[in-house]
Amino acid sequence: MISGIGIDIVEIDRIRILIKRYGDRFVERVFAPGEISYCRNKKDPPRSFAARFAVKEAFVKALGTGMVRGMKFSDVSLEISERPEIKLNGIARSIAELKGIASMHTSISHEKDYAIAIVILEV
Repeated sequence: MISGIGIDIVEIDRIRILIKRYGDRFVERVFAPGEISYCRNKKDPPRSFAARFAVKEAFVKALGTGMVRGMKFSDVSLEISERPEIKLNGIARSIAELKGIASMHTSISHEKDYAIAIVILEV
């Protein structure tokens, strides 16, 4: 049964500006190590970072909590093998377990100026 749905859209240039302004401090605070290495190996890293940022935002919307005290953006990460897969750590994982989340689905896309993500959570 669906427990929550979240969607988010991110302007890629917003992430590009944050990376330029704050560099590794921003990247390491928001993204998990696996996400960082994946994105940095892409032709246009800010585009990939923006898509992952959209997943994080869509996830907390689907969870229905927003960014609760103690939750870090890096607690929610995206891995791509055969399909995009959300991985949880820390507070995000604890809340998902408390809410009985059994499966998570996500889809991401990006265009010239925007990245978008949708997350569906099931119990």
